[in-house]
Amino acid sequence: MEGLRGKALAEYKQRLLLQPEQHHLIIGLMLGDGNLRFPGRSHHANLTVEHGEMQQEYVQYKYARLQEWVLTPPSRVSRIYHKDPTRTLGSWRFSTISHATFTFYYHLFYRAGRKTIPGNISDLVEHPLSLAVWLMDDGNKNKDVLFVSTECFSVEEQESLRSCLRERFSIDSTLNFHSHSKGQDLYRIRLSREGSKRAVKLIAPYVLPSLSYKFSAIPL
Repeated sequence: MEGLRGKALAEYKQRLLLQPEQHHLIIGLMLGDGNLRFPGRSHHANLTVEHGEMQQEYVQYKYARLQEWVLTPPSRVSRIYHKDPTRTLGSWRFSTISHATFTFYYHLFYRAGRKTIPGNISDLVEHPLSLAVWLMDDGNKNKDVLFVSTECFSVEEQESLRSCLRERFSIDSTLNFHSHSKGQDLYRIRLSREGSKRAVKLIAPYVLPSLSYKFSAIPL
């Protein structure tokens, strides 16, 4: 598909139809590390997936499930480290085409250019794949419980996520203090012990072996 241009690309876009698995994946990406934007002068958004160099397999995992929406396969990119200009950081990345489908998700999850949590998030997170992608992106363990790096969201948004976890997956959680930054206390979601066990069981069919270390200490 790399050679598609002009009319051929426009016709190809018209034939695309998002599959249910892709929808569940995108919802997980929006909770985690996925990024939507309007590239250049495009009237529609596209989706960018990027992870560190050690997570090339994870980038390929996502690419394989969105392949027909991507013209150029994942590639390695290198950037100057902002804290030390003598160092570079490598990562793997791909971007989808611009499409009305991604504009739909942009308007769901962004306000004034900032990623947010929609008020109807419990209606959107309806499959364990969304939970799995979210936790593979932002989950981490501390002894026998899972934490989710949600500190970029407001307390109100995190409460909506906690309600979603409880309603959709019967997973209980609390908000725990994470850090203090720019005059604000930041919090993140901590799953209960039983909630951590339940989460690991639910996402097990979707977790990449290379990311299983994030969940391996949770006793089932």
